[in-house]
Amino acid sequence: MPDESRMKRNPDSHDGATLFALFGVLAVALGVLGISALVLPNLFGIPAILVSMVLFGAFHYVVWGRRLTRRLGQSDPDDDQ
Repeated sequence: MPDESRMKRNPDSHDGATLFALFGVLAVALGVLGISALVLPNLFGIPAILVSMVLFGAFHYVVWGRRLTRRLGQSDPDDDQ
């Protein structure tokens, strides 16, 4: 039978791994967009728009997503009624 203490993990313990993976995907995407901008220099506006959207999404996730998750975890279940 598996140890129950191992199965009960803190959900915040995966935040670091999630952010690391997010920034890894962001770096790869920026590299691909940078190479495409070098090959097609007239289309630099499209990668610039995509990069700004990705950066805004990452900022939104870090600032609002994590803060809201923590705030909802601290609230009482009786507050919903």
